[in-house]
Amino acid sequence: MGARLKGLAMCLALALSACASGTSQQGGEHPLAGQIYRVADGTPVSEAELVADAAGADFVLIGERHDNPEHHRVQARLVAALEAQSRGPRAVAFEMIPAWRQLEIVEYLDADGEPAGLGEAIAWDTNGWPEWAWYQPIAEA
Repeated sequence: MGARLKGLAMCLALALSACASGTSQQGGEHPLAGQIYRVADGTPVSEAELVADAAGADFVLIGERHDNPEHHRVQARLVAALEAQSRGPRAVAFEMIPAWRQLEIVEYLDADGEPAGLGEAIAWDTNGWPEWAWYQPIAEA
């Protein structure tokens, strides 16, 4: 496995494991809340270690439970930390935004649109996902 692909695989494992933190749907604290584990070896890592490993990857895939606001907060911190370390252009893709909305996004951003209004610009509230306010900090980052 090439070094870059290996780095991607490591960051993917780390990033996805980071989203294990949070509260349960029943509202109680989950025993893994706030914990990040390296999937490859089960080793606990800090958020700073996660960011350091992810910063060296070409691609970082981040997942969450869509109904868990803590997962969205972790994602926003990770995206912001990676952006702060950026040595070139970065992009963030949202699986929930269909490709056919791309022109609306480009037009909105070209008009100096703010992330707070992006949800309205693409009619986020009509797609059945949790409220835009949960995703807005990720877009801002």
